[in-house]
Amino acid sequence: MLVLLKHRIYQIFVSIMENLGNLPTNEAELQLFNFIEQLALKGSAWFNLDIPGTNEIDCLVWFAELGMYSIEVKAFRIDDFSSISTDNITYSNRTHQQKYGHKPPPWKQARNAARIISSYLTNSYNNKQIFDKTLSKNECVPFIDSCVYFPYISESEFVSSYPKAAYQLIDFIIFNECHTNEEYLVKKLNRLKEVRIRNTTKEGFSSNFSYKSPDYEKLVNIYKEKLFLSTPESSIEEKYDFKLLKLLESNDLKKEVSNINFDYPIYRFGYAGTGKTLIALRILQHLAIQEKNVLFTCYNKVLATDLKRFNKLSHNISLRYFDNITIKDIHDLIIEYSPFNRALKRNKEQKIDDTFFESLVDGIINSGYFKGVFEFIVIDEAQDLKDYGWRLLLYLAKSEYNSLIVLNGKEQNLYLDEPSIYLKRFEDIAKKLNLENNLKDNVKQKKRIYRNKTRTFLFAHAFLDHFPESKSAIDFILKNEAKKDPTLEFERNLGNFPFIISRSKELIESSLKKTIIHCLEENKASALGESGILIIVPWRFNPKFPELAFYRNIAVKVLNELKLDFIDYTIEENRRLDYLINQVRIVSYHSCRGIEANFSLILGFEELFNLSIKANCDYHKLGYIILSRAKYETYLFIDPNRYKADSSKFMDFSANIFENIAPNSRFLF
Repeated sequence: MLVLLKHRIYQIFVSIMENLGNLPTNEAELQLFNFIEQLALKGSAWFNLDIPGTNEIDCLVWFAELGMYSIEVKAFRIDDFSSISTDNITYSNRTHQQKYGHKPPPWKQARNAARIISSYLTNSYNNKQIFDKTLSKNECVPFIDSCVYFPYISESEFVSSYPKAAYQLIDFIIFNECHTNEEYLVKKLNRLKEVRIRNTTKEGFSSNFSYKSPDYEKLVNIYKEKLFLSTPESSIEEKYDFKLLKLLESNDLKKEVSNINFDYPIYRFGYAGTGKTLIALRILQHLAIQEKNVLFTCYNKVLATDLKRFNKLSHNISLRYFDNITIKDIHDLIIEYSPFNRALKRNKEQKIDDTFFESLVDGIINSGYFKGVFEFIVIDEAQDLKDYGWRLLLYLAKSEYNSLIVLNGKEQNLYLDEPSIYLKRFEDIAKKLNLENNLKDNVKQKKRIYRNKTRTFLFAHAFLDHFPESKSAIDFILKNEAKKDPTLEFERNLGNFPFIISRSKELIESSLKKTIIHCLEENKASALGESGILIIVPWRFNPKFPELAFYRNIAVKVLNELKLDFIDYTIEENRRLDYLINQVRIVSYHSCRGIEANFSLILGFEELFNLSIKANCDYHKLGYIILSRAKYETYLFIDPNRYKADSSKFMDFSANIFENIAPNSRFLF
């Protein structure tokens, strides 16, 4: 008998997710629940899973002999559809069209959810000490297929109503014929495997997927006890995140939004920590309450993931309006809206570059689907958005430029030497309309520094504009501390400059451990979680270049020795997983933009200059970004023996600032 997620009252079954909530309340999900419990198959099923990176998984089933499947459950009936294709559904019901018409069809949603689950399980295998490492990743994390379950639609009526779509989609949908024929279901699931292998081998990719585990019983217990949260995280109060969300209720943000005319473009620009994302969230609230179709997008995957996390947390503080917002980083957005056949064939071995994304955007636009589906689109990190991203967003926007709310980070462009022609055009249009229509707050520079203590921010800004000239940097800092510079407004007290820890690579481990312990104690005193610690390392993880992972590996080693859970965002596939409140975060220099924490620990600062050359970006801008992440304290680790010329310049620059502005402060730790 299949082992199922059941409430305690179902004593004849082994309960595997009894602490994660009640039975499904959705009628369609209950249909699947009741059907699965009657199957004479060995396996486990979880309903309404709260997995980092997803809003909710309707059903995840792991059959011992068939493999793992992510199932999207939809309660539609055949007359709810007006038209169906592989890439789009038009609904006959106006309410359905308003609610679902701007979204990719459920088979694409299921495929994307399967990818996120796979990333979560892979991250758990790599970073949590819960698996027998004699087993390979493929044995512990079987390939996850995906499908859609229509409990109120038969296969015969679907085929007769939409024969062309049925020919292309029939393998990815389970119809209600399964209710009376278990063999029908088994054939469907086996067919999914055949389709997956056919699509990948046809494109020249490996089809070596693992669907079975040699130690299913042991592994399924690990899944039950260690991997799937017994209590959804959104029900646990995390003061650090809640403070961020409560900022949305501040009077100055309310006033600013009340002065905006939403019939025209909205433009915000400013330095790091000036509240650009805060005003964007407040705007999202304003629009979502009105049940508008709204998209939030940005360049940085980790930033988009952070905002999705706030979406989850919003359920407990009466900010449920975030449910109405689509939050996607620009490349995830392109993948989700791209043609279904491209999504099926996409593989890790495929080269993912600008040419690839440009071709996907061409495919979306040429399809004619989803044109103008979003009434408003909020674009963060607009300074790094490339032309193909702008083309897609203007296509998705109902009123083109008038639908856009654009946030431009001054001096934070890392990937483009010059901003896209579309950003320049938008800025010109927004400023022109703002002037012609005497608008108050549609175009505005953000000046108030919300995130950092004053000296932390000023040190970062001095590095941006003045390094290595310490004299001009000192003049800049003193002028701002005296509040003689009208371009910036400070909310926080003076605080201190970053703590600089000069250690050779051989000695850094012990210093890092002491610093993490200190930050944990500080967090604990404020009743804050481990996620308030952000470790920033130079390079993203790449197994082809193990020497670049030196600092990342030290961070991982120390966290394991301290028995701390963590999320490693230096690994590409983890960047769309939201962190948990008990997880320290590790990010690369390039992926920390837009991210904040109570404490940031910057490792290997001497790598900055060499890294910037290889990454073809300005080290002033990159240094400014990584130095401005902390809400409270910044700890900067530097090895004076590596890249000696650059390291010496930075140490001299810092020492002069400390001696002239904070002579009683300790320079080195």
